[in-house]
Amino acid sequence: QDPTPIDMARVGEGENPAIIALFEAHAILGREDAARAAAAALDRLLASVPGSGPLLHRIHPAPVPGLDPPLAMDHIMLARAAIAGYEVTGEPRFLAAARDMVDRAVALFWDGEAGGFFDIVADPTAPGFLNLRRRLSNDTAYPSLNSIAARVLDRLWLHTGTESYRERAQTCLAGLISMTGKVDQHDAGLGIALAEHQSPPARYVVIGARNESTSALVRAARRLYDPGKIVQHLEPGRDDAEIRRLGLDPKPDAAYAVMCREGKCSAPAGDEASLTKLGRPSRSQSE
Repeated sequence: QDPTPIDMARVGEGENPAIIALFEAHAILGREDAARAAAAALDRLLASVPGSGPLLHRIHPAPVPGLDPPLAMDHIMLARAAIAGYEVTGEPRFLAAARDMVDRAVALFWDGEAGGFFDIVADPTAPGFLNLRRRLSNDTAYPSLNSIAARVLDRLWLHTGTESYRERAQTCLAGLISMTGKVDQHDAGLGIALAEHQSPPARYVVIGARNESTSALVRAARRLYDPGKIVQHLEPGRDDAEIRRLGLDPKPDAAYAVMCREGKCSAPAGDEASLTKLGRPSRSQSE
């Protein structure tokens, strides 16, 4: 039975977690409609971002000055959604949007003294506790701000090679650790961020034109056992700068895939059998 198609109009523009989940559904289930819905929702959300300054917490009704301050979490989560869009579609505009959101977050929320992100903008005229800026260390209904920020920064470092992203991620994590007296169930976000920082995920990169042989390699890479892996298609012509940054051939005669980990890429694999050897063995394979 065919799955129920996803209605793009019903994906909320402000639902960054839903956008991320839909991109993940495409990667895991092969749902093309999920990727289209996620990209359309992400484009609508990015279209609402002002040309400069902070991202508004809501679009309608309009925010009330002093009572609806811009939030760091909104900026970081939109950056995270844009990274998910870049990893699935390869569209450079999504990577550019993620970098833009992080740049704005640093300008608006970064603690220049202790490091890490505050939760709201500085506004001494805001009433009551709305002028109190905090760097909360523990998870609540979602992982702590600086644990998510560290993961976003590390992901940007992985995709761009810009060391300042990784340095800021480390600052975010060091600040969280310094504020954590005893690790418990409220620090899961910190644990995940530390694990990804210490052991960045492998990146399986497929280079080739948009055709069936390239798509087959992408599908094969997604089937590999390698927890947390990133699978991405880089297209010659559009993505030559990133292909060259990785030290790969931007003009291949046929599609090929490599596995990049800790700054080094494997020898190219031109078929699923060769690509399978690049993945980590599953428990059943290693026993």
